[in-house]
Amino acid sequence: MVPVNKNFAQNNKVFTGNTPCSINITKGTVISIKHPLLFEPVLTVVQKTEGNNVFFRIPDTFLKYNIFKGDQITIQTLQDNYEYVIQGMISDIELQYPRQVQVSIDKVDRYKNKRKSKRYLTNLQANISSADISRNLYAIVKNISDSGVSAVIREQLDTDSIVVMSICIPDNGLLEFKAKIIRNTRKANYYEYGMEIIKIDEGNKSLLSKLIASLNKNEKEYISECLR
Repeated sequence: MVPVNKNFAQNNKVFTGNTPCSINITKGTVISIKHPLLFEPVLTVVQKTEGNNVFFRIPDTFLKYNIFKGDQITIQTLQDNYEYVIQGMISDIELQYPRQVQVSIDKVDRYKNKRKSKRYLTNLQANISSADISRNLYAIVKNISDSGVSAVIREQLDTDSIVVMSICIPDNGLLEFKAKIIRNTRKANYYEYGMEIIKIDEGNKSLLSKLIASLNKNEKEYISECLR
């Protein structure tokens, strides 16, 4: 258990205070790490926790993109019906095996997770089309679940728009369904969209289930490998 100061976000409103609370980050917890120098999040696994500190093995991307002690990072993790966004500072980086990064936690935000099922990180190519779009738009799917996807696109689309997603599944062809845009976030040079699946036929539902099963298996194998 990692104790933090309460800084909860509920119903799109942030409430802060000094009342102690805790978030259950333990060995084996899958976390997603964001850093200003990284284009996309890095997936890793918690090795241990001590007080207000979280430890994980140094990702290769930390070395490639020159990430140092003293840098601020963001850690995200899903637990029960909430997504936790954790702000912290890299306080130490070990040189010898297991070469762990130590992060001192400063603040935690808690958001209600509106996705109905577990999300899996991906990097899948896709096209987006609709009656209001004159051409297919290229997209990259960043995470997927039984009920929705998150994708990044150069172009801006309106919230509540209905679109057709065509996602390239390696060795399995195209996964297609209709989705509603429920979230639209502007980034540096692209937009990030949260989409809810609203219509999918039985053939594509079966393909989605196979993809989710494969991603779940890969995640379990990854956790096991990271904890060796």
